[in-house]
Amino acid sequence: MTTTTFPPGPKARFPGDLFVRFRSDRIGFLEEMASFGDVSHLSFNNVHFYLLNHPDMIRDLLVTNHRQFIKSRVLHVAEWLLGKGLLTSEGDFHLRQRRLVQ
Repeated sequence: MTTTTFPPGPKARFPGDLFVRFRSDRIGFLEEMASFGDVSHLSFNNVHFYLLNHPDMIRDLLVTNHRQFIKSRVLHVAEWLLGKGLLTSEGDFHLRQRRLVQ
């Protein structure tokens, strides 16, 4: 049996606690997550979220290695409401859209 190790992050005191804390004070919650270090982690209903808190890591994610990452399932679901635009698109289509906006 393998054990997965996650970066540190806030722990829920009761079910839904992290969601309630995030909704009531988004900036404060993100500041709390950032206090755990360069990478912090939390999980809602077995979906894992990570906060990168170091400029080099953020650049690697958004610029250097952007093709290795996909947008969240939430944005894929939201595509029917928002359409296929800069926020919901990926890959070459996203690049084309971004250049049009720039």
